[in-house]
Amino acid sequence: MKLKYIISVLLATCLCVNLKADNGEPGLKIKRLHIVPITHLDYGYVDLPSVSMDLFNRYIEIALDAIAQSKIGKEAMNYCWTVEGTHAVYEWWNQATKGRQKEFLRAVDNGYMEVTAVPFNQSPFLNADEWKVMGNWLPKELWDRFEPKVAMQNDVNGFPRAGALTMLNKGVRYLWMGINADSGGAPFERPSGFWWEMPDGRKMLVWLNVSYAQGYDYFEVVRWRKGDLPFASDTRYQVPATGDFLKTDSASLIKSNKHCISKLLKFQEDGYTHEDIAMTFVNNWRIDSDPPFLGLSKFVNAWNAMGLKPELVLTSSKKAMEVIEKSVGNSLPTYKGEFVDWWANGNASAPRELAASRMAKRDIASARSPLWGKMSEQVKNKIDIMLRDLCMFEEHTWGAAQSVTAPWSLNTQSQFNEKSSYAWRSMGQASWLLSQRARLYFSDKGEGVFITNPTDEPFTGWVSVPAATLRGNYNSLTNSNSQEKIPMFLEEIDDSDGTVKYRNASTLSANERRKGLFKFWVKGIPANSYVKLTWSEEKVESSVISKPPQIVTDHQGWPVLAAWEGIERPLFDGAMGELVSYSVNGPSPRSVMRSIDGNNSARSQELRRTRLEEHVSVSDGMAAKAETPYSVVYIQKMKHPGIEWGIRKLELYKGEPRARLSLKIHRLSMGEMPGIIYAGFGLPIKGILPELSNGGIPFTPFIDQIPGTCNEYFAIDNYAKYSNGKDAWLINSRDAALSTIGTPRIRERKQEVPVDPERYMVMLFNNMWYTNFVGDQSGIMEFQIDIIYRKGDFSPERVARSLETEPLVTVTGENGYDPIYVKRLFTP
Repeated sequence: MKLKYIISVLLATCLCVNLKADNGEPGLKIKRLHIVPITHLDYGYVDLPSVSMDLFNRYIEIALDAIAQSKIGKEAMNYCWTVEGTHAVYEWWNQATKGRQKEFLRAVDNGYMEVTAVPFNQSPFLNADEWKVMGNWLPKELWDRFEPKVAMQNDVNGFPRAGALTMLNKGVRYLWMGINADSGGAPFERPSGFWWEMPDGRKMLVWLNVSYAQGYDYFEVVRWRKGDLPFASDTRYQVPATGDFLKTDSASLIKSNKHCISKLLKFQEDGYTHEDIAMTFVNNWRIDSDPPFLGLSKFVNAWNAMGLKPELVLTSSKKAMEVIEKSVGNSLPTYKGEFVDWWANGNASAPRELAASRMAKRDIASARSPLWGKMSEQVKNKIDIMLRDLCMFEEHTWGAAQSVTAPWSLNTQSQFNEKSSYAWRSMGQASWLLSQRARLYFSDKGEGVFITNPTDEPFTGWVSVPAATLRGNYNSLTNSNSQEKIPMFLEEIDDSDGTVKYRNASTLSANERRKGLFKFWVKGIPANSYVKLTWSEEKVESSVISKPPQIVTDHQGWPVLAAWEGIERPLFDGAMGELVSYSVNGPSPRSVMRSIDGNNSARSQELRRTRLEEHVSVSDGMAAKAETPYSVVYIQKMKHPGIEWGIRKLELYKGEPRARLSLKIHRLSMGEMPGIIYAGFGLPIKGILPELSNGGIPFTPFIDQIPGTCNEYFAIDNYAKYSNGKDAWLINSRDAALSTIGTPRIRERKQEVPVDPERYMVMLFNNMWYTNFVGDQSGIMEFQIDIIYRKGDFSPERVARSLETEPLVTVTGENGYDPIYVKRLFTP
C-alpha cells in the first residue's frame, strides 16, 4: 500500500511539473478566472411556466443545502450561488419556513448567496409603470437586506435605458449581460466591458459576458447534454451528478486546464488584455432552468490545489464585478444611447396577445386617473398584481423550445396558453377595475350619459354606444351644463360597401344589423374630467360645418396625400397603410434565414437576392367614401398573398390635421413558412429621424443607441415623433409595438442611417424566429394607427395616450344603482 501511495504521489508530481511547463507559457496574461454559478431562469421554454416556478423554488433549497454541506469537513469547498432574478426569490420566500428564511439570510450575509436586482430576463416592452414595479419586486425590507448591486440579463440581446435608470435609482451599479448570439448578438467582442452613460450623466458598468451557458465549455470539450431539451419530468434523461463532468482526478484536471488555456489565449488574440476575467456557469442537464451543479466547488478547489493557472475563483456576480471595476474600470470605453434588443421581433409573432397587453396597460392608466379620487390600498394591490402579470407576460421566454418545429404539440400549446394568460387576465381585470371605479364615482350623480376623458390631454372626437344601449327612441343628446344639442349618427352594419362578409356577419342578428352603433361628436373634454349628457328624442342637425382637408387620391380612390390649411406640409405624403411583407421562398426557409442573418458573404447575398421575397398589397376595387360634419372616411378592400382578405379604413378629421387608420386583415396560415408583415406610411419630412420612446425614455434611433445594437426594428411604448424644430408629426400605434425606420433591411446588420427615414413601418406580424415564439398565427387581426400634427411644445407620450384611449361612457338610469350593488359589486 505504501509503494502504491508513493507511486501515485510521484505520478501526480510529474504531472504537475509538466503542467507547470504549460502554465509557464509567457503568452498567458489572464491570472484569475472568476466563475459565477447560476441557474438560467426560463419561465417556459423547457418546462411549463408553473413547473419552472416549482423547480426554481427547489433549486434555492438545493443551493442552501450545498452551501451548508460545503462547510462540513476538513476541506471547506466554499460553495456559492447567484440567483439570476428576484422573482424566484420572491416566490420561494413566500412559501419558505421561518427557519429556512433565516438560513437564506445567513448565506447572503456571509457572501455565499447573492440575489441579483431584476426579477427576470425581460423583453423590451415594459412601460414606465411596469419598470417601477420591476424595481420594487421584493418587499423593501428584503431588498435592503440583500442590497443587490448587479442587474443580470441573460439570453436577451438588449436592455432598455428605462431599466438601467430604474436600477441606478435603486443603488444598482452593475449590469451583467450573458447575451445569446443566436439571431442577434452582442454589440462588441466578448468578453469585454464598458461604461454606459445615461441621459442624466450617471454611469453603469456593463460586463458583456460570453453567453451565459458557455462557462462549461471552457473546461470540457464534449457537451454533457445531448439531443433535444427534455422536460424535468422525463425520467429517461439522467440528471448530472458530481463526477459526471468537471472530474477532479489529475489527468482530467490537466486536460481541462489545457483546454481552458487554449480558450483564454484566443481571447487574448482577439484583444483581451486584462488579468481578470469572469463568466457564469450553468448545469448541463438541459442548460436552461437547471439546478445548481454541486460538483463545481470540488472541481475549483482541486484545480487550485494543483497550482493550475489561471487561478479559479468561485464567486458571486457582485464580487466579480467589483474585481472587474477595480482592475480594468479606468481603461473601459464609455457609450451612450439605447441598448436595442435583436430578439424583440419575436413578440410580434402573437399580435393579438400583444394588443391585449397594451389594452390592459391603457385601462390601468385610466383606472389611475385622479378624477376617481384617492386609490384605496385594495385598488393599489389589484393594480400591482396586474402589472406584475404584465411584466411576467413580457418576460423573455414566450413559449416552448419546439414552438416552431411542433407548433400544435401539447407542449407548445400548453406553454403559450400559460404565458398568454398573463396578458388576457390583465386585460379583463383592468377593464373590470376601470368600470368599477367609474360606476362607483357616478353612482350618486343622477341619471345621465357620462363621457369621461381619463387622460392628461383634452379630448375631441367620436364617442360610440351600441344601439342596444338605448332604452328609448333617442336621436340626440343634450349637454347638461351648456344645453348644447348633440346629434347622433347611426353607423349601420350593412353590405352597402360589399364588406359585411368580412365582418363575420354570421354572428350578427338581424336586429343588430339594422341598428349597429350610434356615434356622436364631443369637443374639448378637459383632461381627467367628464361631461354629463342626457338622452333626447329631438332630431337636430350639427351646427358644425368644417372644411375638409385637401385630399389627393390614387386611381382607386385611396388617399395618398392630405393637407390642412394652416400647416405648410401635408399630414402624410405617399403610402398610407399599404401592407408590405417579406418571406422566404423554396425549401428550408428558416435555414436560409439563418444563413443570411448578418452575413455579407457572396453566398449570403445570393440567398438574399434569390430567396427573400417582398410583396406589397394592392387595392381590391375602388375605395368607398363617406362624409360627416366632422370627418371624411375612406374604406377599401386589399389583396395580398399572405391574407384571405383585408380592409383598411382611413378617417381624416376636418377640424385638425389628424388621421386614423384602422386595419383588419385575415392572415392565412402559412404553416412553417416564416414571414413579416408591415404597414407602411409616408411622411412629408425628408431625411429626419424620429424620436421613439421605450419605457418612458425617449431616444433617436441610429444616433442615440449603442453601436452594434439592433436597428432593424425598435420596441416602442406608443409613439414616433418626427419634428423639424417647429412642426411635429406624431404617429401612435395602439396595438402593435414594433416599428422600422426606412425601407426594411431584413437581417442586413447595416449601421448607417437609412436614406429614407421618413418612411415609417409598423410591424404587424413576424414569425421569423425558429424557436420559442409562436410559429404560426392566422385569422383576423386588427390594428389602429393615428397620425396627428402638432405645433410648439407638447408631451408626445401624453398626446399618444390620448389618441389611443377611448372616452369611457357610463350610463346611469333614473333609479340609479341599488346601494347594495354599489357596496358589493361596484366598490373595488
